[in-house]
Amino acid sequence: MVDFAIPSSVISGAAAADSYDLPNYVGELFSLMPQVTPFFTAIGAENGGREVSSTDFTWQVEDGEAASATKQQLENASVTGDLIIRQSVQNVVEIHQEAVDMGYTAQAVTGQLGPLAPHATLGTVLGDQPVMDPLQHQINLKIGKIKRDLEMTFLNGTYNRPTDNTTKRRTRGMVEAVVEHVVDYTNDSMTTLKDSLNTLLLEMVAPTDEAASAPMIDPVIICNPLQRIRLSSEYTNSGALAPRDRTVGGVAIDQIVTDFGTLGLMSDRYLPAGTMLVVDFSVVRPVFLPIPGKGVFFTEPLAKTGATDAIQIYGEIGLEYGPETYHGKIVLITDP
Repeated sequence: MVDFAIPSSVISGAAAADSYDLPNYVGELFSLMPQVTPFFTAIGAENGGREVSSTDFTWQVEDGEAASATKQQLENASVTGDLIIRQSVQNVVEIHQEAVDMGYTAQAVTGQLGPLAPHATLGTVLGDQPVMDPLQHQINLKIGKIKRDLEMTFLNGTYNRPTDNTTKRRTRGMVEAVVEHVVDYTNDSMTTLKDSLNTLLLEMVAPTDEAASAPMIDPVIICNPLQRIRLSSEYTNSGALAPRDRTVGGVAIDQIVTDFGTLGLMSDRYLPAGTMLVVDFSVVRPVFLPIPGKGVFFTEPLAKTGATDAIQIYGEIGLEYGPETYHGKIVLITDP
C-alpha cells in the first residue's frame, strides 16, 4: 500500500491555508524533493555574481586578425591602420516571484496529531515536532523551488526580451547559448560518447576559425545522470580498468583526462538526456538586479486580509555565460 501521493496536492489562497487543509503533524519530517542544484551552486560559489541596474545586461568580446604566414612587408612600405571591433553580447534578468499565505491557526498548531492516531500521546507515539514555525517553513520550501527553477532555466532557458509586459523576460540558458562548437551525435554517426567528446574537444581547441578557439581555463562536462553512467563505463572499458578488490566494485569517474586538459564531470538531473555540455566555469556567473531598499532576493509582507499572513519572495536574476565559443555541446545523443 502506498502511504502518500506523489506529487502531493497544492492548496492556494487564504481560504485554504487553515489548520484543516494544511495540517502540521508531529513526527520526523522527510523531504521528497531533491535539494541539489549543482550548476547554480557552482557558478555562484566560484565566481559570485554581479549586480546591474537594467533588465538588460551585456558583456563584450573581441577577436583579432588571424595568424598569417604572408604578412611580411617590403622595405620602406607604408601601411594602412586598422582596428579591431568589439562586440556586445546581451542577456536579460528574469523575475522569480513566489508567495505563501497562511492563517493564524495553521501557524499555531505545532502539536497536531496525525489523522490515524487521534488518541496518541504527544511526543511519545508520533514523535517531536520538527516544524515550530510553519510559515517560515513554507517560505523555505518556496526558496528551494526558486533554486530548482533557476537550475532548470540557467541550463535550458529560451531567451525572450519582450517589448511590452505581455510576455515574460527569460534569460538565455547554456544549451541555447552554445552555437559555435556543436557535435550532432546522431547525424554525425557517433557510436560512443568518448568519440563524440573527443570530436567536440578537437573542434573547441582547433576550430576552422582561429578566433573561435576555446582557452579551456576551467572546463567541466555537464551531463544527465544516464550519460554519466555511460561515460564512466566507456572511460574504464566497461569497468575493466577499475582496480580489483574482493569487497568493492564499480567506478565513480569525477574527472576525465584528455589530450586537451583534465575536465571535471558534473551530473545534473535537469539537463536533457540527449544533451551534454562542456562549460568553462571561469566565465559563467549569475547577474542580479537589486531592488532599491530591498536587495537582490528578499521576502516582504503582502496586503493583509483577515486573520492570515501573506508573504512574497521576489528576485530578478539572469545568466552571464561569457563568450559562447568558450563552451561546447553534444546534441541528439541516443542510446547505444
